[in-house]
Amino acid sequence: MNPIRFVRSLPQPVRTVFVLVLVAILATTAEVVVRSLTDGRDGRIPFDVMSPLPAVTGGLLVVMGVLLVLDVAGSARAFADGVAQDESVPERTRAVMSRPVTARVYGAMAVVVGTGFVLAGTGLVT
Repeated sequence: MNPIRFVRSLPQPVRTVFVLVLVAILATTAEVVVRSLTDGRDGRIPFDVMSPLPAVTGGLLVVMGVLLVLDVAGSARAFADGVAQDESVPERTRAVMSRPVTARVYGAMAVVVGTGFVLAGTGLVT
């Protein structure tokens, strides 16, 4: 399935949050790469200065996970339908992944991972 078609098939507000999560993950990854390459040289921000990007990414993951767990606007069903329509997914995997319950489980995992990002991004856990 075309990834753009998959994102377009998601209901609002899940579509917006999904796109924001992808953008936040890309921005956080770019920041980590830049900080690891510069590491405070050339007058740039040193690595030990905290950035809000991991916390923002985690917060968005928590929101997306809650939307999936609660199946807001049929979001879990839309994720499951997107997997069911994808021919590149093997048949056995598609049988498990194309259920809304699986999307809800992934939503719960996104809440846990997002909470970890928020805690690490705010400095509450090192």
